[in-house]
Amino acid sequence: MPACVDCTEMTLRDHPSTMDEKSAKAALAMANHGMARCKKGPGWQFNNPLAQRDCRAFKPADAQTSIKRREWLDRQRNAK
Repeated sequence: MPACVDCTEMTLRDHPSTMDEKSAKAALAMANHGMARCKKGPGWQFNNPLAQRDCRAFKPADAQTSIKRREWLDRQRNAK
């Protein structure tokens, strides 16, 4: 079963363009805690990107993107 971190629809940076500045800062804070948002899901929902899911929206990201995301998440989690 794939994990969100390996999907093109997962994002650690982007947020809905309809978000106000306060919500955008909250989205960044969630990413800093290792949570990610699915571009196909609601803007307020954050998921653990390493959790395996059976998702119809899954589109495999290229290997380099997955590696860089995992490295970033490891750094975030080890910084605490």
